[in-house]
Amino acid sequence: MMKNHPAHERWLTACLALLLPLSLTSKDYDHYSEWIVASEMSRVPHPYNLDFSPSKPRWAYQVGIELDGMLDVYLRYGDEQVAQYLQEYPARM
Repeated sequence: MMKNHPAHERWLTACLALLLPLSLTSKDYDHYSEWIVASEMSRVPHPYNLDFSPSKPRWAYQVGIELDGMLDVYLRYGDEQVAQYLQEYPARM
């Protein structure tokens, strides 16, 4: 039987799970937004898999919202890897 963990321990575990991919990026970033985009790109190598779809890739609202945020980061700071990542979604679809 699993031990019932207090809410603050579950919260800390969830935060660490979110931050772990950020610590795996090798580049130093000046802005948190650049850092989180790099983390998502390393966590999900192809943008058409951002919705965790087990079947074939499909158009999804939540993916569009995330890619729109990534586009804002690209337009602000201009990283060509982000541009290539963003272009892969419509090209695949």
